[in-house]
Amino acid sequence: MNGNTVGAAERPAWRIDGFVGLGVLVLVIAVAGYLGYRGVMTENVYLIVLAAVLAILALLPARVVILNPNEAGVITFFGTYVGSIKHAGFHVYMPFGSLERVTLRLINFEVGPMKVNDAGGNPILIGAIVVIRVEDTFKARFNVEDWTSFAETQAETAVRTLAATYPYDSGDGDDPSLLRHHDQVRHALIEDMKRRLEPAGLEVDDARLSHLAYAPEIAAAMLRRQQAKATVQARRQIAEGAAAIVEGTLAQLRAGGSVTLDDRDLSRVAANLMVILTSEQAVTPVIDVSE
Repeated sequence: MNGNTVGAAERPAWRIDGFVGLGVLVLVIAVAGYLGYRGVMTENVYLIVLAAVLAILALLPARVVILNPNEAGVITFFGTYVGSIKHAGFHVYMPFGSLERVTLRLINFEVGPMKVNDAGGNPILIGAIVVIRVEDTFKARFNVEDWTSFAETQAETAVRTLAATYPYDSGDGDDPSLLRHHDQVRHALIEDMKRRLEPAGLEVDDARLSHLAYAPEIAAAMLRRQQAKATVQARRQIAEGAAAIVEGTLAQLRAGGSVTLDDRDLSRVAANLMVILTSEQAVTPVIDVSE
């Protein structure tokens, strides 16, 4: 398989420790000098030729590089990928090779906020924070033109897809929504981004929403709707509680026996209690003294 094929993957490059390489180079130069001297002194052509060969090998442009922690080197040989070095330190690699550095550090960037439509067609503002790193140096270097730009574009696409998949808010229902189901939404975003960034050899360490709001043109209307819904829910709870209190009070009056009330009187007591318990203003009692 050609080393530049899109379907190829990262592999380790040949390399030796830099200090060992320098030691070998010094040794080869010393041996070449000694053999050359002996060949000249003894007029031995074979020693002179061997010394010349060793000198040429010592002068070959073997490459050296110092890689920092969380840094890799991608090596090509006359346009062909030969491997990657992913170990920090001082290295010697193949002669005539060309090395390009690729960072392995975590990269953090923000997507948005941008205006999109949610699953219900409502315009919303949504943004996300994404953390990625290079996993496969070959794919990051050769499968895409610029892996950082590729990651930002694909992350924006993933956030737009996420917004179109879920509604902003599902109310009191159990349906997933961007506002209420954070873990499910985060998991869906990460999985989608992993699929999109895999061709570039990138791994998604984290992705989560950082901004979520209705678009300004509908924010006021949505706020009124939420307020109305909250008011209805509050009144329902008040009415249910008041009904329970009235029911308990009437049961006590019936069971006590100290006060005799007919159905009409009980209905009047129940109505007055409901008014008192559900009213938002202070209630003034009126005593009926008619017989």
